[in-house]
Amino acid sequence: MLRGLLCLLDSQYPFTIVANCSTGADCINILQEIQPDIALVDILLPDLNGLEILDIVRTEELPSRIIFLAASITDRDLTAAAIRGAHGVLLKDYSSDALLHGLREVASGRNCLPATLINGAVQRETEQANRFAGFKALTNREHEVMLLAAVGLSNKQIARHLNLREGTVKFHLHKVYCKTGVSNRTSLVAFARSHCDVVQELSALSFKIEDQTFKGRDLTERVYA
Repeated sequence: MLRGLLCLLDSQYPFTIVANCSTGADCINILQEIQPDIALVDILLPDLNGLEILDIVRTEELPSRIIFLAASITDRDLTAAAIRGAHGVLLKDYSSDALLHGLREVASGRNCLPATLINGAVQRETEQANRFAGFKALTNREHEVMLLAAVGLSNKQIARHLNLREGTVKFHLHKVYCKTGVSNRTSLVAFARSHCDVVQELSALSFKIEDQTFKGRDLTERVYA
């Protein structure tokens, strides 16, 4: 990838390659000593990631415009890159023309951060943050109901295990759905698994899980108080 990129840029006006490196430490040295107009930085360098390099550039007020190159990028990193002042994000599977267009945009003083990409990432990150806040806001009883629902128990079974009326369980589940932003049991299973260790927490609450594997949609566990 690096060799092909060097060949591509070396043949294109107005780009002149002044240095290349393979570690974050070398990248920082080049940015400090040579101060190129543009730095195309792999977001996953072995010793420093791209966001850490960007933070150093901003802290030291180095003039280079930073463009991240990535095979893929998470919503969190994409949002962080935009907030921290990256001038562009280019994916490695872009065509040569798309890569060059992005570089020329930044060279001309503009950013190469597609609004639809950034806005989508920000929206998803915001939704995730809201769901986490909702998870933290669950009462102890709502948390217990969520855990038992997440291992496949019906409302009737949950009511029996918690010594509640079935209507009360439905009420607690409704509150869980409202606070976490999920709308059905399938989504609740995924949400619970991503925010806590369901089996461990049930065990800590004196519930025993017959099948400790808890594999996604294969919810064959039986819970015993």
